[in-house]
Amino acid sequence: MGDKVEFMINRVFRYMLFLSSYLPLFIILFLMNINNLVLCLFIWLIMSITLLTLKLYLEKPLKASPNFRIKLVMINSKGSEALNYIVTYIIPFISFNSNITNSDGDFNIPTIFAFIVLFLVIGYLYMHNNLYHINPILSLFYDINITQGENGENLIVVSEKGKDVPLNSTIYTRNLSPGAVMFVDDSKSRLSYKKVVIFLGSFLVFLALWNEQMNDYLFKAIEFINTTIKNLI
Repeated sequence: MGDKVEFMINRVFRYMLFLSSYLPLFIILFLMNINNLVLCLFIWLIMSITLLTLKLYLEKPLKASPNFRIKLVMINSKGSEALNYIVTYIIPFISFNSNITNSDGDFNIPTIFAFIVLFLVIGYLYMHNNLYHINPILSLFYDINITQGENGENLIVVSEKGKDVPLNSTIYTRNLSPGAVMFVDDSKSRLSYKKVVIFLGSFLVFLALWNEQMNDYLFKAIEFINTTIKNLI
């Protein structure tokens, strides 16, 4: 029973990690549907969970000591896969945005179901091929290097921004995921909780400024707090 629960938790974690690679899409959908409070709050919740999952993905290896020894002979490319991911998988989804709700403003269930099915299929391929490093958000904080080891094996090396990865010399790295390692001296994650809070908080501010329904709720909440304080005094 314990193994099954651990397996399910691990599977959910990997799906959340996969969804974090779609954060640019969620940002666009949030802004394009700013008048739909329910949809925006749902998207905001997904962004929150996936960002925290990405942070946990980075935190675990960063807390460990560099102990995986490798020797690289070639760097084939640097960061191009994240851009290809945006063009291939994220931009086409934007065209579906107009079909999320119908003319009455209600959710279009068949379209949403199609979204879910497509996400599950792409997610399975993403996890099956261990493509966790292909993440536009990860590329904002680290360089993604496609490299070749001394034995001809292909390795993904996640390194600090602007820092060259040494070739033809032994380096110590941290295991990140199958086929991917981190070459980072500092154990502090560039994706800090402060940055996550500021990022997520800014979207709530956008929602409060431009969503009328959210404005009404905020004014009612403020009035309720003022009334409560006056009664207590």
